[in-house]
Amino acid sequence: MSDAPFVARVSRAKVWGQMALMLACALLVIAVTIMIGLSMNPSSIGDWGVLLFGVGCAALLAYASFWVGRALRLQGEMVAVDADGIRMATCYIGTLPWSAIARAEMLNGRLNLWLVEGAPLPPGKQLAHILRSNRAMKRPDLPVTLWLADRRTDELVEAVRSRAPQLFA
Repeated sequence: MSDAPFVARVSRAKVWGQMALMLACALLVIAVTIMIGLSMNPSSIGDWGVLLFGVGCAALLAYASFWVGRALRLQGEMVAVDADGIRMATCYIGTLPWSAIARAEMLNGRLNLWLVEGAPLPPGKQLAHILRSNRAMKRPDLPVTLWLADRRTDELVEAVRSRAPQLFA
């Protein structure tokens, strides 16, 4: 095991690629909507419904690309794993200690951490929101994903496994 911490940062190339893909889809939906609108006589309510649906889809894709684009402003580490625990700067302030994690498992391409009931957790609005949402869905886990990161999820799992093997038992 290396003493150097595992650090995943936001990959600018991945963010720009996702934004370009979403904006291209939005432009395609707008183009198709305009073509449909020009080829028909929008006199009935159904014709207007098709046009509004196309505009709505384009707006949703543009909105999604805005949220992906917000990742460009992130600086520094996205996820860091060291001997003390896990840090996720976008989720909470400080380090989530290994003692606060009951178990870990790789599910659906992400690392899921089950937290110890009543363990002291680092403060953070995003962490509280995630835990509240997961409790509502009857899921007591904290998902950790590296979707727009410069590292892979299996590297994260190996870093956690090397520092806290008891979590995967």
